[in-house]
Amino acid sequence: EVFNAFPDGPAHLGLRRIDAFNNNVWVASGGVDGAWVARWNFLGAYGFTEESWSRAASFEGQNILDFMDVSINPQDNSEVFLGSWLNGLVQIKDGEIVNIFNETNSSMSVASFGGNDRVAVGGVDFDPQGNLWVSNNQTDTPLHVRTPAGEFQAYSFIPEIGTDVLGTEVLATQQG
Repeated sequence: EVFNAFPDGPAHLGLRRIDAFNNNVWVASGGVDGAWVARWNFLGAYGFTEESWSRAASFEGQNILDFMDVSINPQDNSEVFLGSWLNGLVQIKDGEIVNIFNETNSSMSVASFGGNDRVAVGGVDFDPQGNLWVSNNQTDTPLHVRTPAGEFQAYSFIPEIGTDVLGTEVLATQQG
């Protein structure tokens, strides 16, 4: 007799980043290849909340793909933000997409590289004050903050950091 056991877990092994906070775990399952070209990965994001794994709202049909990073809001564990290499910043609340932030509704800009125009977000992280820090690659303003009030502000570092730099990780410290 053969016995198969399938432990509770994400539906797919592919992942780029993991964030954990207050018994919640979220997985961003996208990425890029060695030349920083999108993998066109539609696997989305997975969350471990309330003692079980589930896939966040479907991203297929919306062309939201290649999640590079994920950050759980420390002030509201039901809210998660995902950085997409092609589509900007995705806000999830209670497992459902509530906002997609891009050049039309935030301070982020479009960049053209790898053969596509995109709002490339490589890193996201919350600071202790609830500000969300976001990278926006290959633009004049590679760093952005979304305040707890939902307002965006862009930061430029030209000429010290040019538009050819890839910012794929953001680490917010106690200093903000």
